[in-house]
Amino acid sequence: MKKLFMFFMCVCLAACGGGSSGSGSFVPGAGGDAANIDKYATGVGQVDEKAKISNQNVVRMESSVYDENGRTAYLKSVFGEDEYNKMINEMMGNESTPDQGSQSASRSATVANFAAKRANDNQSNELKNVCKNTQDCNQVIFDNMLTVLQNINNLESYDWKDIRNALIAAGYKGDLSGMTDDIKQWIKNNQNGIKDIATNQGYYNLENAAFSALTTTGVSDVLRMWVDDSGEIEAIQFVRGDHTYNPEAMYKRIERDGDSNEFKFAANNQITGGFIVNSYAEDLGLSYADFGVITPSDGSTYNGQPLDNVAIPYAGGYMVKNIDKTTVTDSITFNGTAAGMVEAPNSVGGRMDIRDDNATLVLASGSETLSAKFDNWYNVTVVNNFNYGNRIGSVTFDGGDNISDGKFKLAQTGSVGTQGAYFESGYFGDDGKPSEAVALFQYQQNVNPSDHDNGNVNLFMGFGGKTQQQPQQ
Repeated sequence: MKKLFMFFMCVCLAACGGGSSGSGSFVPGAGGDAANIDKYATGVGQVDEKAKISNQNVVRMESSVYDENGRTAYLKSVFGEDEYNKMINEMMGNESTPDQGSQSASRSATVANFAAKRANDNQSNELKNVCKNTQDCNQVIFDNMLTVLQNINNLESYDWKDIRNALIAAGYKGDLSGMTDDIKQWIKNNQNGIKDIATNQGYYNLENAAFSALTTTGVSDVLRMWVDDSGEIEAIQFVRGDHTYNPEAMYKRIERDGDSNEFKFAANNQITGGFIVNSYAEDLGLSYADFGVITPSDGSTYNGQPLDNVAIPYAGGYMVKNIDKTTVTDSITFNGTAAGMVEAPNSVGGRMDIRDDNATLVLASGSETLSAKFDNWYNVTVVNNFNYGNRIGSVTFDGGDNISDGKFKLAQTGSVGTQGAYFESGYFGDDGKPSEAVALFQYQQNVNPSDHDNGNVNLFMGFGGKTQQQPQQ
């Protein structure tokens, strides 16, 4: 069965008409809620070494990450949240032995057959006072699961609660007061699954990642990056957003060329060649997030014409490492790279690549400010007020003395207002502390009022960076 992970993508094959401003976040609804089990429902599992090496040719972030909240979410899903919390408290010695809760009366009855066969039942092997924190306690639960269920010929030597907890942790949903032989047979039939749970719970592969980018002036497309069972990237596929731009053939599955970073279009009569994914994550030292620019491969065409005026910034990261920016109250500065392209009006055509390796993104309570100085274009400053309905507060362009080709110049500079602007951002880290950030910004300005459709200069820009200042406790 093939797996996939998704990121929202920007591609503009034409400088289209303008639209209103807006802003957003890369992971809608995630909110940094570690208790939300659905947040951790995809991409569980480690990635083999071959897939890791291959994936590094496409995205330079880690191919899998570990997050303790995922193991906690899984255990809450199988035990029930109330019972899990009581069990952890007991394991830490925080309260006396609780009843097993109302989550499953039949499960908490007993494992009668095993208990009856126990030679000395008063020598209980219950898990009490054995750990000091949630991570250690979770490990004890998984260790107990493996110890008990891999010793199938000696199950009667274990306390019934150890057996019960081991079976529930392994995903057993049958009657725990049932027949010994039936339970043993289930254990035999599920040895691989039991090992898989112990090995993979808490680890997440690229299927868990979500990326964003802009599509033709303020509209998002989805791009699915198909991942096989080993975790290796094998194809990409755009899914059209709420617009009618770009060739239909671009929205078909685009197969990866071997283990390279090139993806080739299937045969069609619109677009030929493919896309190359150029990640900057390794240069920036990013592990949980990725940022880069996608460009057409050499010789690509659209309707028979060279497809050379396209450079697509993309960015995003792991959902399990996503941090809700509204929960951050300290001012944090992320230093990194901003890159993308400026697209000249359709009436004249052309693209100019831009890059600043000293760009910054400052996250403060209720706002974020992205700043970049491009040697061959303008200095760009964007202020987004996300605590006020996700509204872009201001967009400023200054400088521009080094622009060598006038077709890339804006008609208005300074504070230009927010019409035709779009901004998205995402923050990633551990324990609620963002250490990595990515952002995307798109802006369109009409420089020829007599030609609304073909007289626009378009900016497509992405950012990736790491914090240089840790939030205070």
